[in-house]
Order: sequence, then C-alpha cells, then structure tokens
Amino acid sequence: MNSSLIFFHTPQKTPSNIHMACIKKRDELARSISESYQRIKKSYSDGPYIKILIFLTLIGLLLRLYHMGDVSLWLDEVTALHRSQQSFLEIWTNPSGDINPPLFFWIEHLMLSLGSSEFVLRLAPALIGTLTIPVMYGIGTEFYDRNIGVISAALLTFSTFHLWYSQEARPYALLLFLLLIALFFFLRALRTDRTLYWIFSGLFLGLACWTHNAAIVGIPIFVVWLLISRFRLPLSESIGKPLVVTFATFLLVVSPFIPYLFGSYSGKINEPLTWGIRGPELIKAMGIQYFGGIGTGHLITVYLFAVLFLLGLIQLFRTDVRKFLLLVIAILIPLTSAWVLSYTMPTDPRYFIILIAFIFIGIAFVFLPFRTWFSPTRFLGIAIIVIALLCVPSLHSYYSLDAKWEDWKGITREIQDLTGEGDLIIIIPTWSTPSFRYYDSHIIHNLSVYNAESADQLGPIVAAHQGETIYFICSENIIEPYRWIAGNATLVKEFGEHHIYKFNTGPLIPSHTSDNETSTSSLNNSNNSTITVVDPNGGENWFQGSHHTISWRYSGNPGSAVRIELLERSVVYGVVTHNTSVGSDGTGTFSVIVPKTMRLGTDYKIQVISIDNPTYSDMSNRTFNISAG
Repeated sequence: MNSSLIFFHTPQKTPSNIHMACIKKRDELARSISESYQRIKKSYSDGPYIKILIFLTLIGLLLRLYHMGDVSLWLDEVTALHRSQQSFLEIWTNPSGDINPPLFFWIEHLMLSLGSSEFVLRLAPALIGTLTIPVMYGIGTEFYDRNIGVISAALLTFSTFHLWYSQEARPYALLLFLLLIALFFFLRALRTDRTLYWIFSGLFLGLACWTHNAAIVGIPIFVVWLLISRFRLPLSESIGKPLVVTFATFLLVVSPFIPYLFGSYSGKINEPLTWGIRGPELIKAMGIQYFGGIGTGHLITVYLFAVLFLLGLIQLFRTDVRKFLLLVIAILIPLTSAWVLSYTMPTDPRYFIILIAFIFIGIAFVFLPFRTWFSPTRFLGIAIIVIALLCVPSLHSYYSLDAKWEDWKGITREIQDLTGEGDLIIIIPTWSTPSFRYYDSHIIHNLSVYNAESADQLGPIVAAHQGETIYFICSENIIEPYRWIAGNATLVKEFGEHHIYKFNTGPLIPSHTSDNETSTSSLNNSNNSTITVVDPNGGENWFQGSHHTISWRYSGNPGSAVRIELLERSVVYGVVTHNTSVGSDGTGTFSVIVPKTMRLGTDYKIQVISIDNPTYSDMSNRTFNISAG
C-alpha cells in the first residue's frame, strides 16, 4: 500500500490594507519632515533669506512685547478673562453665553496659571503674532519666491494693524495664524499635489473655525484658487483629490463644532445692529486700518501704502497674469463677504484679518524690479529699512496710546483721587461694570458701586443716598441716562466716550412718579412698616454657578417693589435686581444664580430696600460666603 506524505502549509499573516496605509503615511510624513529639514538647512546656507527672517522674527517679538502691559484692558478683553477662568468643559458648554468659539479661551485658560495681569493675558496673542511672521514668509515664498516671502514678512513685522491684535487678549492673532498655516500648506499642495499637504490644509482651516466664525471665509478662497490653478486639467484631476482629502479633513475637524458654529452665526445674525460698520464705510475702514491707520491719525502712511499696493498689483500683472488674478480674487472674496454680512450682523475689519496677508504680498511686488540693482542681502536690507521708515509715524502713534477703546486704568486712577470713604459710584451701562471691577481692587476707599441702564433706575438710587457724594461713570453712547446725568451732574473728566460726572448737591431730583404716588410714599413714612431679610441671613456658603432664593418678610405697607443689593464689606458690590415685587402675604422671594466669575469672599451680605420708600430696608444679620463651584 503506497503511502504519501502530505505537507500542510500554514499561510503567513499579511498586513491589512489599513495597516499598510498607515505605514505608508508614516513613511511619507517622515520623508516630508526630513526633506523640510534639509531644505531649511540648505536655505540657511543658500543666501541671506533665513538669517534675515530670524532677524525679522526677533524684531517682531520685541515690538509685540513692548508696552504690552501698559495699556488698559477693555470690555472684550475682560470678557475673555472671565470666560478663560472657567474650566475647559465650561468654556465649551459656554454658560456665559459668549458666542465665540472656544479654542482661544482654552489657550488663555492655560496662560492664566502665570497670573491675570494685562501682560499675561496678552502674552499668548503676542507669541502667536510673532510666530505668524515666518508663516508669512512661507506663504510669500510659495506664492512667488523668497524675496517676496521676506518682504511680506517684513510688512507683517511692522504692521500696526497686526501689532494691535497681537497685543489684545482676543482671538484675532490666532485666527490669522491658523488661516495662514492652512494657506501655506494649500499653496504647497497645489505645487506638489502631496496628500499630506492637503490634509494639513484642511486640518488648520478647521482649527481656525474653532477660533473665530470669520475663518469660514477661507473656504471660497481655497476653492476658487484651486479651480483657477488647475483650469486646464480634467475636472476629476483638478479638484477631485483636493476636495475629498482637504474638505474631508476639514469636516472631520469641525464636526463636533458644527452645531456650535451654526448657533454662533445665528447669534450674530440675530444680534441687533447696535454696533459695527456697514457697506462703504466698512470697506473704507478696512482700507485705513490694513494700510497702517489703526489707532493713528497719520493718514499719510495709509495713502503711501495704498499707492504701493496699487503699483505692486501692476507689477504683478506684468510679471504673472494668473497669479495677479489669484491675488485679486483672494482680496475680492473677503471684501464682498464683509459688505454683504455688514447688513445682517455686526461687522468689523478685524473679522477679515486674513486680507492683510494678500495686501502685503501685493505691496511686496513693488520692490521686485529693484532686485537686479543690488545683491540679495543689500536688496532685502534696503526694502526692510524703507518699510520700517514708512511705518515709524503709525508705530509712534500706536505706542503713545494709553488705551485702545476704554481707559479703565485712567478712570479708576481718577476715581481713587476723587473719592473718599463710603462715596457712591454709579456705572452706566451695566456692561461697563466688569471692566471697572478688574481695576477697582487697586482703589483704597470702600466705595458702594451700583449700575443702571436707564434714567428710571437712576432716580431711586440717588433718592436712597441723599446727602452722600455720588459719582457717575457713563458712556455717551447710552443716550437716555447720559442726558439725565449731564443735566443733573457736573462733568469731571473725559476718557474717550466714557465720562466721569459728580452729582450736583441740592434738592432731590424727583423720580418718575405722579403726585399721588409721591404723596402716598410720604404718608407711608408714618406707617409702621418693616422689611426683614430671612435668607441669606449669615453663615451660608454659596458656590459659583449655584442656584439660590433670596427671601424676606415685610409688614405694613413698605411699597409694591424692592431693590436687592449685594454688599461686600458692608458696601454695595452690585445690584442683584433694580426692581422686583415686594411679594404677597408678608413674604417675598427672588431667585438668583451665582455667576461663575463671581469674586470669592467671606464677607457678603444681602440688602433689600423699598423702592417707594428707601427708609424701609434690611440686610443680612451676619456675612455669608461665596466659594469656588
């Protein structure tokens, strides 16, 4: 019987397609990093470009750190501070109602470990703004050559518009930084068609949307550039891969953020147009600010750079018509978007900060014909000196500013000099109070601080403090209470649109009540009426973010409404409510939520005061605490 040997072969496991793809991408990334390193190394020894770029970056850092902590914080920066003080999750869930995306505030949250001074709050934007300079060089190089890259970087280095937002605790420096990184990888991807660059372009465009809503303007610019750059290629080859790779990456990055993004845009569109610039005035403001006129009166600088920009466009048209078309389109898309959006939502030139990159590239081309006259080092050195000299007037004006929008440092210094122990401060409007509160800890006096929105609210506050010294801090833009104050107080000093007034002593100004109501109030003085605070009455511990009910008892006829104040160290920290019902059947209540940004302390009290007759009032018998939530 024949026998045969049968050999069984066990097949070797082969890597999966996904595993192989990951290995391929890893190798591609490593090769890209190696090539980039070799290219940078070669660039450093091949001409003066990298050496000059390092010099410009160091100059840019010094310009962005200089004078940074000397200028007063303004409302939006204080708002950013309050949101950044929240936890990472709270910054995302956004209990404060801020409609801006969270990425910048997460960065600021980390920076707050170093403190909360003006310098620390602005340090992250300053460093990000400095890092934008080499990115600008990369874009200019990819768009045309290294000469354009260096000159564009020099223009950004000395730009007062970019300096302004590199020294402001707001997200605009980060917005420009991320958009320009996305643009850099997009330009490199157009040249090489490497998948990795398309991925990076979509990644950073998505991160820009996590920074500010205006980042979305980058999408139409990229799409139009893609179509023009690959106009003669078959449609599938020209846009197939970029659209699939870049925008798939973009959608993946923004997917957790899409409801937030739409909600943010909805909030902006539904916001009343009480501020912002519209139509032609917006375009004019954009031109003035982008060409160096922000915060300055030196329009000659604006005109010079505008002329250089037009001459640069002419030179680019003569040099490369296709790139001229790309640059013009990249400028027209944001301008058109700004014009249209300005009629539906509050709009400002800073939202379209990406425009300065395209403007600077256009200006850079005006220097290009002179490169044949000099060596590369001398040519770039002369160009940088010319740019710096042209920017000197606007830089001088910028660094001379004591405040950008609101001089709360100056206001609180003046209040400290004017006031004495126990004086009263009334701030109009309410949104100015957080800015004042940031600086009022430096004021020695114990001041009672109220806020109000209307003249109707001012009358009862003044009536309750007859014989006391009262100062008003008010904005001239809040017309109705501003007129009331201007007619009943003396101007002490102006700080831009914010003014300090001192209330004129003399007969009490009547509130907005009828004669019958006044008579009734006077009669009530003789009634045996009382108000007694029940809760909080001492010893309680309230946490930031927690809900509580303030309650009180009353007897007799103290009036139909009460004002509730929060006291700290027996002076008014703020008004909980200007007007609420006294209650019914001898009991009144008012529900509150302790703000997340409420100052922690152990010496708070609640005071309830009758509006009709302020002599009927009561406060907590002992202090209660506010603790971290």
